[in-house]
Amino acid sequence: MFVRAMAFDRDTDSQEADVSRTVVEQAHIGNDLFRELADDYHVRLPKMQFVVGKDNANRPAVFVLANKVEGHNLSKLVDETDSTPLSSADKKRLISEFDDLILSLGSYYFDVIKSGESGKEYLCDVDSFSQYIFGQQKGDSVSHIYLVDLDPLFDKINSSYDFVNAINDVGNIIAGIPDYEERFGGRLIKSRQRLLEIISGLVPLLEKHPSVDNFVRR
Repeated sequence: MFVRAMAFDRDTDSQEADVSRTVVEQAHIGNDLFRELADDYHVRLPKMQFVVGKDNANRPAVFVLANKVEGHNLSKLVDETDSTPLSSADKKRLISEFDDLILSLGSYYFDVIKSGESGKEYLCDVDSFSQYIFGQQKGDSVSHIYLVDLDPLFDKINSSYDFVNAINDVGNIIAGIPDYEERFGGRLIKSRQRLLEIISGLVPLLEKHPSVDNFVRR
């Protein structure tokens, strides 16, 4: 288990607009968003707990206690910079869980887009594979894909610009599927089907935002 002070990035518009929030309030939001990601979208998290305390400067701070996950960074497996051979069982499980992850992330960002400009907050950087490890935490007998970057970076859709950013997140996930299949040597059957449904669902949403539609089509 490791302990780390949670860092809240205030570079996003939503967090700059909410500078009155305390660190603890932001941590509650981040915790709720992580729980939503795990419970509703089935993204695997290590065992974790948030603790309120004070930092070295005696300021209120939130610390995350989480099981350490030992294994392979997912981004390095995806781009093949990690050439460590995997057992056939691990490779089969990696492909299956990666398929599930792509399905989950596509669904997550699609639901964010469907929320429109309602101000719904969401985790805006969980589509980065560098934040995942294919490995084991204490108690595991086999490896799984875990989200291990537990510092919540969240944003909200307040404008057409934010809408475009969320659509780009989905677009990047969709565009990468052929490359992922080639690198892993297997078909991402479940995510392919779900992302086809998402593409169909995006059409009426784009029609409601003609300026966004024009931007995206370019």
